[in-house]
Amino acid sequence: MILLLCMLSLLIVARSHMQLNYPPAFNSSNNPHTSGAPDPFLFYPYNCCGRTTVFPCGGYLNLLGKPEGAPVTSWVVGSKQKFTLTGLGNHYGGSCQVGFSVDKGKTFQVATSFEGNCPHRNGGLDPSGQTFEFDVPADMPTGQAVFAWTWMNREQEFFMNCAAVTIAKKDSKSSSSTGPASNAAPSYDMDGCTCTCASAFALDAANQYTTGGCDCDCSKAPSAPKPGAIHKRAVLIPAINKRITPAYLMSDCACTCAQAAKKNTNGHYSMSDCTCTCNESPTAAGSKHKRFGSIVRSHFRSLVTKHNLEHDLERDVDVVHVEERSTVAYKDRPSMFFADINNGCESPLTTAELKYPKPGPDVVPGDGVYPLALPSPASECGV
Repeated sequence: MILLLCMLSLLIVARSHMQLNYPPAFNSSNNPHTSGAPDPFLFYPYNCCGRTTVFPCGGYLNLLGKPEGAPVTSWVVGSKQKFTLTGLGNHYGGSCQVGFSVDKGKTFQVATSFEGNCPHRNGGLDPSGQTFEFDVPADMPTGQAVFAWTWMNREQEFFMNCAAVTIAKKDSKSSSSTGPASNAAPSYDMDGCTCTCASAFALDAANQYTTGGCDCDCSKAPSAPKPGAIHKRAVLIPAINKRITPAYLMSDCACTCAQAAKKNTNGHYSMSDCTCTCNESPTAAGSKHKRFGSIVRSHFRSLVTKHNLEHDLERDVDVVHVEERSTVAYKDRPSMFFADINNGCESPLTTAELKYPKPGPDVVPGDGVYPLALPSPASECGV
C-alpha cells in the first residue's frame, strides 16, 4: 500500500506543472474571491489524468458576473504589466501566449507571444523567477475583461488559466504599475463629489460599472431623484424608486447610501457607505479630465521600441522585455493559438519549442536553446 501511494505521488508530481500566479486565476488558492475549495488541477495540462477539462479557461467563465468572478486587478490601457507563474515543474521551457477576451470568452485576442523559454527554463518554480512583462493593448475596450495565459511545452501538453481584470481608461489612476494592484482605496470625481470606495468600479453582468463602500464628500448638495424617476441612460436602481434608502444622482451614476447627505463643518455635504452604479467607468480623482462621461480622444503615436534581453546573473534568470509596442488595432490582432486539445493541431514534440503561426505584433524571442518549429499539420493549425 505504501509503495502504491509513493508511486501515485510520483505520478502526480510528474504530471503537475505550472499555473498563473498573478493575476490570480479563477478559483485559485490565491484568488481573494474564491469562496469554496480551490481547484487543485490548475497546475495540470488539459485533459490530464483521466479528466476532461472544459475549454476555455477550465470552465470557469461561468463565474463572470458573480462575486467569485470579480476582477482581481485593474490595468490601464497601454500600460506595461507583468504576469507571474508558479508550480511544481517548468518542463525546461516551452512557448506561451497572453491575451484578452472582451466578450466573456467567445474570442481571445493576442497581447504578447513568448516564443521559447516560457516558463523560464532556469527560473525555478517561484514567481520571483517566473516573471514576464507585456503591454496592455493601447486601444482595447475598457471595462471588465478576461486575461488568459496559455502554455505549450515540448511534451505536447496544453495549459490555460484565466483571470478577471478591469481595463481602465488611460487617465484613470487604476494600477498602472507592473505588479499587483495597490491596496490604496480608489477615489473618483463625480459631479462635484469626491468618493473614496472600498474597491475599484468593475463592469457587472448588465454592462454597468458598480462598486460599494463609498464615502463621498460633495462641494454642493447632491441631487436626489424624484420618486419613480429613471436615471438618464436607463440606469435604474430599485431602491431609488422605492425610496428605501437615501439615493442621489452624481454625474452618470446613481448611488444609494446608508445615510442621507449631511452638511459638515467645512460647508461640504457628506454621505457614507454608498453603493453606486454607473454607465461609464468614473474618472479617478485628480485626473485632468474632470467631466464625467465625456469622450476623450487620444492620438497614439507609433512606438516601436526594441529591447535586448537582459540577464540577471545574480539569480541566473532571464528578464524578458516586450520587443515591440505595435500600432496594430486591438480588433485586428490575431486570435490566441490553441493546440494539443484534441482539435487536430499539435505542437512540436521534444526537440523544438513552438513558433506561433500568427504570433501577433508583440513577440518576445526565446534564448535559442531549442529551435522553433511550427505546429502541424498545417491544414489544421492555420499555418
